[in-house]
Amino acid sequence: MTAALPEIGCYGLAGHTASPLDVVAEAQHAEWPGIGAMFLSERFNVKDAGVMAGAVAAATEQIGIGTSAHRAEGCV
Repeated sequence: MTAALPEIGCYGLAGHTASPLDVVAEAQHAEWPGIGAMFLSERFNVKDAGVMAGAVAAATEQIGIGTSAHRAEGCV
């Protein structure tokens, strides 16, 4: 089965979260209508993009997974 809307993507766990595991439910909700991709970002000590990508891959069947990196304030 392929995504019904492959050109549409969403951002997983935008902002703060009480638990990084919340990304699994978000990914499943995004996949249900056929959204093609979910983009994930890291936040030090809270969200690890690689771990979240693995969780999303294990919990979904077709959604694409991407990461986005951005530097923390004050970092060079």
